[in-house]
Amino acid sequence: SSVFPYLYHGIPISEDQVYDGCAFVGESYKKYIELFNHCYETYYKRDFSSVFFDCTNYYFEIDRSKEDKQKGPSKENRHEPIIGQALLLDSDLVPLAMQMYPGNQSEKPYIRKIIEEMKQRYKVSGKTV
Repeated sequence: SSVFPYLYHGIPISEDQVYDGCAFVGESYKKYIELFNHCYETYYKRDFSSVFFDCTNYYFEIDRSKEDKQKGPSKENRHEPIIGQALLLDSDLVPLAMQMYPGNQSEKPYIRKIIEEMKQRYKVSGKTV
């Protein structure tokens, strides 16, 4: 079930509308995540006894690299530009924080730094899986 209908004070909004708004949000995505977390925590208690962390990457069907979309190690062995994403979830698997990083860089140097930044920002003291 979707939590979106409960986050905007009864204003009817669909998941598709939220995702369409992501293009508008763009580089301000961290502010949007903070807003989502604030609204979510108004209705639901967060469980930080354990948090889950993962990194992945996404490829783009574009000819040239630009900004953070760079040719790098793709899990699908593609040669298009990619971007990396680090994601932190609470114990209920609800996203808590996210950070993007350039696709031409390994996730390994980012992992510890990103986990610590995310945990500090959201005051998480539980173990990270």
